[in-house]
Amino acid sequence: MDTYKLHIKIGPHEFKAEGDKSIVTSQFEDFKELIGIRHLQSKGIKEKSIYEYDSAHKVIILKILPQRSENYIADAVFLILLGYRQLRSEEYVFATQVNKALRHSGIGVKRVDRELRDDINEDSIIKIGKTKGVCYKLTDKGILEAQEMINNILTQETQKETASTGPDKSKRG
Repeated sequence: MDTYKLHIKIGPHEFKAEGDKSIVTSQFEDFKELIGIRHLQSKGIKEKSIYEYDSAHKVIILKILPQRSENYIADAVFLILLGYRQLRSEEYVFATQVNKALRHSGIGVKRVDRELRDDINEDSIIKIGKTKGVCYKLTDKGILEAQEMINNILTQETQKETASTGPDKSKRG
């Protein structure tokens, strides 16, 4: 029997397995679910497609915004923090950077900390420091929530694109 080996690193997460191919593949699928990666690739969607890095201003910009709700700004902050983590490998992001990213994404807010009060209390985001030195970091729970938001946003965008193109009317009988 040939041994199948798989070793992959996705962000801070690492998967290593060895054994029968079907078992390793099954374990890898479970691993992806645990770290919050849904089957976006099968839909032709990539998580990074919602982000853009503006090198001139050194800021992550959201190309697709979350749906308007009472948690709209907090949701945008989750996505920005995840963007910094994925695109820039930065786990800790200064509040001033978060504000700048929100502004460049088209969202105006004076105080990010007031928008995140509930999320900090629910252990989704860690707040470190005081006054101008405040940094934010997504917890594992926060990362999963942000990835779920991305899945929902991209699914909705895909549905909008499908609905706007409609059935092919060029084929007439």
